[in-house]
Amino acid sequence: MPDDPEIIEIGCVLLKEHSFPMPVKYKELVSFRSFVRPQRNVHLTGACKSLLKITQENVDSAMSFAFVHSQMWSQFLPYIEKDSGIIFCSWGNSDWQMYKKTCEEQEVKVKFLRNIDLTKVFARYLAKRDWGVCGALQLLKKSFVGQEHRALDDAQNTAIILQEIRRQGASL
Repeated sequence: MPDDPEIIEIGCVLLKEHSFPMPVKYKELVSFRSFVRPQRNVHLTGACKSLLKITQENVDSAMSFAFVHSQMWSQFLPYIEKDSGIIFCSWGNSDWQMYKKTCEEQEVKVKFLRNIDLTKVFARYLAKRDWGVCGALQLLKKSFVGQEHRALDDAQNTAIILQEIRRQGASL
């Protein structure tokens, strides 16, 4: 891993919570996935390519963070403007911190939403130790869908965890 990591892929899912009738259910409104052209670490390490199952060509042909970010928000904004209760959920706080840092560094303006670190919710509700996404899914008797460490697949699996723990009564 480079000493100064940066975002090379964005993947997110926008969900709408329906809490009536119980149990809580989520409907996926829109999802987004795109590679991001790195600015500082332009050459991916072998470890990065192996872990993420991506190629150098994936990021070489990608657009800048600012462009990808604007594409993502153009898809999400119509939903967000209709619902002020939108929150950002992440598995751990590092993705959220990296996102905020990158926006600040590249002077990308965004109204930051509230972030919920689902690892903390999960630990408070079901387990006392830190679990990865796969471990949490296994504890919930669910299977990881897609490719681990790919942005959209991780986001969709995190959404599965969110739905399941909310269904079981966890509060955010």
